[in-house]
Amino acid sequence: MPWEGGVGGQVTVCRDGGKYRMWYGTRCGKGIDDQLLCYAESEDGWAWTRPELGLFEFQGSTRNNICRRGPGVRQGCTLIDPSAPSAERYKRIGHCPQWYDKGKEISAEEGLRRWRELGEAGYSRDEMRQEVQLVGTHRGAVSADGIQWTALEDIFFEMFCDTQTICVYDGERSKYVGYFRTHANGRRAIGRAETDDFRHWTKPETIVVPDLE
Repeated sequence: MPWEGGVGGQVTVCRDGGKYRMWYGTRCGKGIDDQLLCYAESEDGWAWTRPELGLFEFQGSTRNNICRRGPGVRQGCTLIDPSAPSAERYKRIGHCPQWYDKGKEISAEEGLRRWRELGEAGYSRDEMRQEVQLVGTHRGAVSADGIQWTALEDIFFEMFCDTQTICVYDGERSKYVGYFRTHANGRRAIGRAETDDFRHWTKPETIVVPDLE
């Protein structure tokens, strides 16, 4: 569809309420609001439909299946939390880069503008990084129905883990467990972290590292 653009994002599929439900990211442009989270569903896992949710306007119409819009929303995963109150039965966690100007949070548009300005002013890359930083962060959102989402304000942790994050609720241990892309010796690796309340995460600890083969 037109709002799905040329870039697909990360996908979660869950069996829920007698049907399959899918959340998938797209990007329809380069602006901060051009990252989208879309929703689809299926009775059999083969034939999928895009319900018209009517939540966000795209090219003058709300007849689309967009359920979130904004920075970082196309990345991450959706989990169904059997332990949560109804208002937070559905949760999302994902990577969302954050720009800072001398320690103050700024938008992606402002960050890119400041980066260009400093470059044009003759700053070196190291000098630019002392003024403006791009930091990897993980953030979350909650929902009662998996369609209308509320973003959680606090950053979970700062770390570049920008491949697909996977998170599950471990009912036996009453913990949320996440698996993240980390780095070890200059190579991509797999990290793990956990939390009791979904809000307060430690930084992922690397648990799987590739060898030379």
